[in-house]
Amino acid sequence: MNLREGSTHVQKEAAAFLQHSIEYSRQLTDKPLLVRMDAGNDAIENLNICLNEQVDFIIKRNLHRE
Repeated sequence: MNLREGSTHVQKEAAAFLQHSIEYSRQLTDKPLLVRMDAGNDAIENLNICLNEQVDFIIKRNLHRE
């Protein structure tokens, strides 16, 4: 995880971090993985990574966009 300025959007570089985290987690365990993210990360890109990598996920919806 990186420290960022408060004006940096939470989704910046999140997809690459998510992909790397899943790959690294698979090196540590062969158990099923669960990804949990906050509403700032409810981007379709993150959903697609979770689906493609076949991990379970809980991502809070950002209701301000609806």
